[in-house]
Amino acid sequence: MSEFNELTISSNIEIKKNNNPNNNEIIDNNNLKTQIPNIKVRDNIWDNYKGILIFLVVYAHFLWEYSEKYENTKIDYLVTFIYIFHMPAFIFCSGFFSKSTNSKSRRTISKLFIHYIIFNTLLMVYEYYFHKILPNIFNPQNSYWYLFSLISWRMIIPYFENEYFLILKSFLIGLIVGYDQYITINLLSFKRTFAFFPFFVLGYKIKKKHFKRLFNLTNKLFIKIIFIITFFTYSYILYNDIKKRKINFTHKMLLMGFYNYNNEILKRIQLFIISLIMIFLLLFSLPNKKIPIITMIGRNSLYVYLFHRVFTLLFFQYYQYKINLVQIMKKSLKGTIIIVIVFGNDYITKIMNLFVDFLYINISLNNKKGRFIKLIFFLLLILIILSKPIHEKYNSNKKNI
Repeated sequence: MSEFNELTISSNIEIKKNNNPNNNEIIDNNNLKTQIPNIKVRDNIWDNYKGILIFLVVYAHFLWEYSEKYENTKIDYLVTFIYIFHMPAFIFCSGFFSKSTNSKSRRTISKLFIHYIIFNTLLMVYEYYFHKILPNIFNPQNSYWYLFSLISWRMIIPYFENEYFLILKSFLIGLIVGYDQYITINLLSFKRTFAFFPFFVLGYKIKKKHFKRLFNLTNKLFIKIIFIITFFTYSYILYNDIKKRKINFTHKMLLMGFYNYNNEILKRIQLFIISLIMIFLLLFSLPNKKIPIITMIGRNSLYVYLFHRVFTLLFFQYYQYKINLVQIMKKSLKGTIIIVIVFGNDYITKIMNLFVDFLYINISLNNKKGRFIKLIFFLLLILIILSKPIHEKYNSNKKNI
């Protein structure tokens, strides 16, 4: 899910290694008709964008468990501020990088599903061990709703990409779905899949060449400064409006739950508008060059997202309310820095990609290893399905004793 620019070199060139093995020199060679087409150069602005967003995601998840307890405090205000735009912005990125055939291919979607099974299962184990919440294969755990929704978006978007007024229609769907009160918020990530769908569609429908022009236009120093000042000014105003309750979103509103009253749709419209403003102000405030650590974290944001949640939950499980508000914010910040650096490096991404590729290739080939992997997944599925009757039987026997 990386963004690249295509750079075609149409001259006759040869790549020749000099004495330094780490340095390649490109020299003209009229005798050799060698051509290197489609050298792809990474757009650092997107990695910088995702790096900042994933940092906010992790930090907000550290604070989330405390935000209800510490209502009308800095934790509550900060969580609301981050939650207004951090997932809409990530989903916008996901849509933008889902244009290629490869991103919607069976291989890519299957690998996303393998990620989902692994990490969602780990979190189900956590929830059962600490909270006795029975596993449910139809309910994505905590933040893994995004992975399930991403799979859904990439599977359905090819059927609608030529639909007229798709962006407008998707926003209408995102608003209307709030009226449904019968499907729980976690069931197959149904509500959030449709509520956040407009941000995916918006990223998907915007052409890369148009964005490239905007990036080039806003990359001028003077314009960049204007965007930075505007972003921080608007963020300051937004935070203060949250603090004064001029802007007041409940947790259920931020998670795209159903409406409690009819005119709550106006709140979601307000949420959508603010999200869109923040998405573009932050994006065009960033430079299209490498920023130490931030660019690396953004490049590897997937595994930061997948690994971080269990640590934020364990943090709350260990500390709960034993520490004060200031300590919570400081320790959460330290924890966030550690997690994004540890899981946001290239080495972790390389190992995990090799592991997931190994699973996918063997399952696809249906060889001996693949059949064994399928057996493990099948037994895991049976265990999850039987967990409820086993649990009830155990409790029944315990009472009889």
